[in-house]
Amino acid sequence: MTKDIVFATCLAQPALQQSDAVLAKALEAQGLAVRPAAWNGDQAAFDEADAIVVRSTWDYQETPVAFAAWLARL
Repeated sequence: MTKDIVFATCLAQPALQQSDAVLAKALEAQGLAVRPAAWNGDQAAFDEADAIVVRSTWDYQETPVAFAAWLARL
């Protein structure tokens, strides 16, 4: 069974950042599935993930209460 790794991004920049893509490629080379998902978007990806990398959530400071609630939910 392939492990599903989700990189948390944001709606303003939903794609993997260049530095995240380097790590994603290395993880994929190890047989892991990697995908981005916006922390402030659809939550299904986070519910299904085996691991979550919180790294590129660039707009969190605009809605700190919502971001804190999202972190607590994780």
